[in-house]
Amino acid sequence: MLVLLQHTTAEGESIRIPHELKLLRSRTGLFALTWLPMHRIDAESPFYGGEAAIERLREKKAELFLSLQGHDETIGQTVHARWRYTLDDIVFGARYADVLTIEPDGTRRLDYTHFDDLIPVEPPVESKGRAVEGEKK
Repeated sequence: MLVLLQHTTAEGESIRIPHELKLLRSRTGLFALTWLPMHRIDAESPFYGGEAAIERLREKKAELFLSLQGHDETIGQTVHARWRYTLDDIVFGARYADVLTIEPDGTRRLDYTHFDDLIPVEPPVESKGRAVEGEKK
């Protein structure tokens, strides 16, 4: 996953510089279940700082690019997918609904009718080494 940022050189030329976004897990050995690429927003992240960070990224005309590669066992081929996102595609205070359900007998069921559904979440509270209210240690 990359974020592409506009930069002006010393000569006044405008160029786009890619910055790799570190993912919590950049690969999976088994794709039988769902998988969501996730980036931790910490002091190293270009998204760190809330609305001020987004404004800085807007000034640099930031775009996000996600590229996936995998092996499709059905056709025995490597498959590739690539998506482009703008800052307007980012939704704060929400997560995607889980499309995977495991039935009591262990059967896995994917329900793609909820594929684009968002669920509101509360932002994490800074714990500074202490347990967040309601969180287990």
